[in-house]
Amino acid sequence: MDDEIEQRLRGLDETVNELARKNKAKELQKEIELRLAKLNERDPNFYSAQEPPVKLLSIKKNRTAEEEADDLLQQFMQEVSLDEKNELAKEQTELSKNPMLKKFKQTGNLIHQLMMRRNLEIRERSLDDGNDDEIPDVIADDNDSDEVVNDDDVDWCTTCNEDGVLRCIDCDMDIYCRDCFRELHRDRDMRNHRTQPYDSSQSERGRRKAS
Repeated sequence: MDDEIEQRLRGLDETVNELARKNKAKELQKEIELRLAKLNERDPNFYSAQEPPVKLLSIKKNRTAEEEADDLLQQFMQEVSLDEKNELAKEQTELSKNPMLKKFKQTGNLIHQLMMRRNLEIRERSLDDGNDDEIPDVIADDNDSDEVVNDDDVDWCTTCNEDGVLRCIDCDMDIYCRDCFRELHRDRDMRNHRTQPYDSSQSERGRRKAS
């Protein structure tokens, strides 16, 4: 008789413990639903009215509270990550349907292509220019240049007192010796300046020297 009573009491105790575990699981379920609703800025009862976003594993016997908490936390993080991915996919789908966004992407691609083409032209031009120390051999045609300034009394270099050997069309027809021209036209934006040969003997001072 005593054994039967003890067995019934043990069974009752197990039933009470099982109910306690179920109640604990429901409380945790509700807490996770509230946290998830707050994270997604939704009504606190949003998840309660539909399929639960997080399905808790059945709490097995002989598991420590720390193990149960780890499992619940892992499930919670997985569900949050899945929900965020769904929201991101939804936003991307909506944006892809936006005609203004499509036009913006097309414009961006066109600008990128133009920039790539421009960079290629600059590189090709740099290769054609040769070394920095070389004097550009671009000789301007008569139709490309303005009327040559007639300053017969000035036949020396604009920078120093050496005799000039060329004029720079893009520097207002200034006269330079080779060294000064090379030194003053090292910058990239000045390497393509057009030049004309200059014969100092044709100037007034040159004619006086010859005579």
